[in-house]
Amino acid sequence: MLFLFVCLLFLFVYLLFYFVFLKIRNKNEKQWRIFNIRRAVNKSRINRRAGQQTDIMTIKISVLVSGRGTNLQSVIDAIESGEIKNAEIAGVISDKEDAFALKRAEKHGIEGIYVNPKAYDRQAYDDAVLKILKEKETDLVLLAGYLRIISDSLVNEYKNRIINIHPSLLPSFKGLNAQKQALDYGVKFTGCTVHFVEPDLDAGPIILQKIIKIEDGDTDETLSERLLVEENKAYREVVKLFVENRLEVNGRVVKIKN
Repeated sequence: MLFLFVCLLFLFVYLLFYFVFLKIRNKNEKQWRIFNIRRAVNKSRINRRAGQQTDIMTIKISVLVSGRGTNLQSVIDAIESGEIKNAEIAGVISDKEDAFALKRAEKHGIEGIYVNPKAYDRQAYDDAVLKILKEKETDLVLLAGYLRIISDSLVNEYKNRIINIHPSLLPSFKGLNAQKQALDYGVKFTGCTVHFVEPDLDAGPIILQKIIKIEDGDTDETLSERLLVEENKAYREVVKLFVENRLEVNGRVVKIKN
């Protein structure tokens, strides 16, 4: 009987330690899966001037554009008005030489850079863009009407630090002509989605969505015009959340911290 009692006691102690160890390991694995954006930003600054990093730091933003730059203008206005604090736009990079977004940048004293896509293959082009991003000490990359699909290497270099806005409620109506897709499908509501960029098209973790009702008689043009107002608001909100370190990514789920 004594031998049996000792064996059972040993088994109980073993199982107790095993489950405690398992609980601690699972907790640590969960913490590892949660992507800490501020840690990633700090890591990108390792080679910056020594001794000048503080808890309150200026987030350097680079914006990739191809067209008018209305979302770019929205972010510029929010920074200049103080709505978004501790952030600056370090540069605007375009694959179109005549993109009006470059003129917007020039008007606000922001360097505009044209990178000619005809001079590179796809990977070499993104390598050239990546070199500029690093020279600008970029913490956050915004895609604002950027019509190129960026390479996996660029996405991975700025994991969960490249943000895009898409004119539909993802995962519905990915790709081009999202407003027309929504109208043709007959949905009653549509909207815009701000998301982190992943290698797959329009597939990254969703940060924020805004919804509008599709009105009778809406066309691609009228729907796009009304949706653009919400896009401008959504992009400003998300940039502000990023700069304030209020976004936490756990797999596909983005949590907005209070």
